[in-house]
Amino acid sequence: MDWSFAKHIWSPCCKFKLGNQKEIVTVHSAPIADLSPALADVLNNKPGYIDWPEVTKETFTRLCEFAYLNDYTPPASREIESRRSEAVHESEAEAKNDVPAPEPEPEPELEPELKSKSEPDPEPEDAPEIWPEPETLESDRWGTPSMSFSSYKKNKKNRKKKGTLDPMQDIVPDPPKPTATWWQQISPHQKENVRDDYTNGVWPSEPDNHEPVLPVTERTIRYSELRNMFSQLTYTPKRQIHQFQPKPNAKPTEDFTPVFLGHAELYILAHGYDIKDLRELILLKLQQTLQDFIVYETSVASILDFVRFAYKRKSKTGEMKGLRRLVTVYVVSILGQIGDREEFQSLLAEGGDFVVDFWRTIWTGF
Repeated sequence: MDWSFAKHIWSPCCKFKLGNQKEIVTVHSAPIADLSPALADVLNNKPGYIDWPEVTKETFTRLCEFAYLNDYTPPASREIESRRSEAVHESEAEAKNDVPAPEPEPEPELEPELKSKSEPDPEPEDAPEIWPEPETLESDRWGTPSMSFSSYKKNKKNRKKKGTLDPMQDIVPDPPKPTATWWQQISPHQKENVRDDYTNGVWPSEPDNHEPVLPVTERTIRYSELRNMFSQLTYTPKRQIHQFQPKPNAKPTEDFTPVFLGHAELYILAHGYDIKDLRELILLKLQQTLQDFIVYETSVASILDFVRFAYKRKSKTGEMKGLRRLVTVYVVSILGQIGDREEFQSLLAEGGDFVVDFWRTIWTGF
């Protein structure tokens, strides 16, 4: 006989009040207490009912299944037709409420005779002014482009007759504006110190405390590398007992929102009471589910709901970094499929910690 099983069977019973409806469930205390010291303290300090309003009946069932079998049954998907029918009903109701405004009647066109009388004739456009081709320039001794005196004197009369501008005003470019130097950027106090050094016979130079320019960091982002990020995640539960393997989606009508959120709800409970083996098993099951997950057009909403859930919900001990990391790396790995989707861009527009983790994952990888 397995003495651990006998210990569980003969242990005293405890009662939990689950969910907002306070549904009472009675279980043996030893299997739950053996999961973690935090749960053992809860069971020892509360001999009566243990109130868990944030835990659903389905989540508690998976917790008990793991306590007895070291594994749990993954949540099941549902048909997406229900969600689609609700959206159709809402759109039909909005269509009934929205009465289209009558279109304005077009104005009658005027007859040619009336149109000519009512509208003035358009003014003729000025012909574009033709500029003469610039002659070959010479360089004076100061390095400024200029025309030779003989060519300027020879064509002076012709230019005056044609009404052109003076070529010395038309061709010679403006002198370039001086660029800002370190002398113009430093403070007046620093300039006084430089002047003191110059009076002592030292030529002014750039001060050592001048702020340097940030260096340019080059990154090459390849889609193949983003795809491989998710498969490189490793999760190793201590007890390698996998009786209930997760299943990926097989058709676009499957809604995997209950699957993702069911795992995430159990992860919140495991994270809050520091059940390390259960946390690793949940992440492994999620990775196995998403590794072969087919991203249909109807699947994008389930993925984004999973992301929002992972970043908005917290356990009793704080943020769930393990779950967030898995979610973010998965989104990065399918960026080539959802990057141009309006729903995903709306998620980025919401801001928050996900956007920070998302960009950090792309920029620095792991």
